[in-house]
Amino acid sequence: MVVHFLRHLIFSARAQAIVKTISWLGMIAIFLSTSSFLIVISVMNGMNHSMETRILSLEPHLVVWSPGKNESSRQDVTQESYYRWAKEQKNWRVFPFETQDVLIRSNEGKFQGAIARGVQEESLENFNRKLREISRKKNGEYFFVDDELPGPSEIYLGIDLARNLQVLEGDEVSVLSPEALLLPPGEAPRVEKVKVKRLLATNLADLDGHLIMYHSGTTFNFLRQSLSRKIGTEIWLPDVDATESAKTDLAQRTSCVVESWKERNSDLFFALKLEKSMIGLVLGFAGLISGSSIITVLAILISHKRRDIAILRTLGLSNLKTVELFTKMGFLISGSAVIMGAIVGTVISIYIEKYPLEVLPDIYYDATIPADFRFSLLVPVLLVGVILSLVGSYIPAKAASLLHPASSLKLKR
Repeated sequence: MVVHFLRHLIFSARAQAIVKTISWLGMIAIFLSTSSFLIVISVMNGMNHSMETRILSLEPHLVVWSPGKNESSRQDVTQESYYRWAKEQKNWRVFPFETQDVLIRSNEGKFQGAIARGVQEESLENFNRKLREISRKKNGEYFFVDDELPGPSEIYLGIDLARNLQVLEGDEVSVLSPEALLLPPGEAPRVEKVKVKRLLATNLADLDGHLIMYHSGTTFNFLRQSLSRKIGTEIWLPDVDATESAKTDLAQRTSCVVESWKERNSDLFFALKLEKSMIGLVLGFAGLISGSSIITVLAILISHKRRDIAILRTLGLSNLKTVELFTKMGFLISGSAVIMGAIVGTVISIYIEKYPLEVLPDIYYDATIPADFRFSLLVPVLLVGVILSLVGSYIPAKAASLLHPASSLKLKR
């Protein structure tokens, strides 16, 4: 019966043009808002997953470091109990590290801040192996051709950093400590000139744009007392999901700072989460606005069909049946659009997940648009869509049940 009334009152050739037009527009709007919400959120999930994958490709799962470590205590890292315990763990890769902030100046006078990272043979080999894995996945090339350490007064330079400084392999650059900016006028800062041995590309903007690699103990000795210097341990786990439990075990064995890869990139993940939340909120409001069109459809229908409704009431249609009839009519219009939008959005999201769209130029680190569809997202979307459809249909349906048959028939004479 509901389908019969829906076909004759709204979608028939004799129905009011404005009612039919608004009904179709409302269905299209609900369909588009539902499908676009699922597609956009899936794409955002895919981008987050892609970002995490790129970070984990070169970022250690855990970093242990102690504030205030200086050069005299650098060798003590390998003697600490937590380091020996970590080395004994199966399939854990553990390496000492040192980093510090520096200022780099090209011969043309271009300045930029950078992060200098000291490496030993084992840590460089691990870094290079990770870089080869990225290259194989991307079917591309990388800039390291062996595991040779930089020599004295030689560095490896991130490709984006080199581009900003306009330097090439073989060029010389000057490196100084950030504390040099605080020196009094007339006092010359300590500067070390180094040669750019190779450029490196990691597919990570933070590294390619700020990374300098040097051989620990042979280069930048004048920076040993820099306040930004960090000395500690980098740890790669066989399973990234075990990061939190491993962090807890390490924290119980040392008083040093233990940071996970998520904590070290918390600003980035917070920005991504905030972006996804705001986009989801905007799309949700768009869906709410388009879903409210069902109220307009039924309100106009009731206004134009007062006489027909009055005749039905006279023939014995009760108040409860009137509310039920118009609620079901509105639910069929909006609910069918929600379900179709959910189906189309799911299909497109799964397709993009299987076959990422390659529509971006090569200047981006990831030229594809990925997706990560989660069926756990489909259930709340359908649930909210059904609730909004029922509420939006019930409000005008309740108004239809309050129409007095006699006054409505008299109005149309």
